Amino acid sequence: MKPTIAVVTTTSGRSLSQLEASLESVDSQTRHVDAHYVLTDAIVDDDKQLPIQKLCESYGALYCRWPTKIGGPWWEARRLLAAVAPLINEDVTFFLNDDDWYKTNHVESLIQVIEAGFDWAYSFRSIYDEEAKFLFDDICEYRDWE
Repeated sequence: MKPTIAVVTTTSGRSLSQLEASLESVDSQTRHVDAHYVLTDAIVDDDKQLPIQKLCESYGALYCRWPTKIGGPWWEARRLLAAVAPLINEDVTFFLNDDDWYKTNHVESLIQVIEAGFDWAYSFRSIYDEEAKFLFDDICEYRDWE
């Protein structure tokens, strides 16, 4: 039996176009995603909440806004990531920030690792600029630049 899959995205409401790119990337996966949860806290004010909710609904994502601020400066909704894990019913959970997106085979490639018998899997990021121009792969290597 194939594992069920959830993606959790937190948003601070900074850019609807970036959030839409995230939603689109989840919607375009070669492996079916069973649930996409988009979470935020009170960092998203009432004026921004409805457009985010409507965008999420258009992609079939479930939107949830916690009514108070969670976390400190630059940590908008981050504690929601820790809090939501026990509430998710799917077998495998992926995490995606609202200003990031997945390649179309991202979920499938990691699920293949899990289905091969591993308990978890991860991938490194590719870094792009605001115009979606590739800059470099984040491979966590130490390099002596001198």
